[in-house]
Amino acid sequence: MTSEASPAASYATATENLRTAARWLLTAAAAAGAVMVAGVQLTSIGSLGASDWPRLAAAATGLAAGLGSAGYMIFQASLLLTDEWITLAQMELASFRQLLSDSGKRRDTRRLAEINRIYDEIQDYQDEFYRSVACSITDLYQRLIKANDDARESPSPEHSRAAAEIKAAVDVVVEAANYSRTRARFAGLRRRLALAGSVFVAGIVVFAYAANPPKAPATSATTARPSIAQSSPAPKAPAPRPGRSRLRLGVPDKARPAGERPGR
Repeated sequence: MTSEASPAASYATATENLRTAARWLLTAAAAAGAVMVAGVQLTSIGSLGASDWPRLAAAATGLAAGLGSAGYMIFQASLLLTDEWITLAQMELASFRQLLSDSGKRRDTRRLAEINRIYDEIQDYQDEFYRSVACSITDLYQRLIKANDDARESPSPEHSRAAAEIKAAVDVVVEAANYSRTRARFAGLRRRLALAGSVFVAGIVVFAYAANPPKAPATSATTARPSIAQSSPAPKAPAPRPGRSRLRLGVPDKARPAGERPGR
């Protein structure tokens, strides 16, 4: 069993920390996408008429860009968590490299480039990884096979001790290789997530603007209906009552002769 203080355990812990950070980025991207999409009113597209086709096209483009970038972020983060583990045999066996080279797939081509880069990187630090038990990765792989055969065919404390030393060196090489690959993948993931996040926000903003056209200004109360002073006719004077007009039009009391009754 590998000790917690061994170099292999240190590389394994660092690799797991990077994978944990990738899981947090995946969760954050999914949550942010869900929150922003939930705040967008898709029913507002129905208010756009045939004459609003530029806004309809812009809204569809923005929505497609937003949802597409959210799916891209989730896909890229999941690749880091589901990729295959690099083993010593994959770095050493020429048949495995030839299989990746003949595949023609972009993913296999990228994996072959990663294995070649990691192989050269480990060779540069062989004194720290395996130099005490082997002189090259090829030699280390051959010694591992022989130690396993000896421990199985003729078990003894000496063979078991030799196999444990070689296995410890192999563990360091494998853990360092996978840490190097995960670190490079995580650095690329951050750049891709930043770009995809910008596209996502821009797409949602374009959709929200295009799907909600500005409303026509409401007419004021003074222009909608005429004012009371302009529309209402002027009040008419009340008609004189019968019996009082003669009194108003007659001769005043001061000018009336004495003894004469009013109204005659």
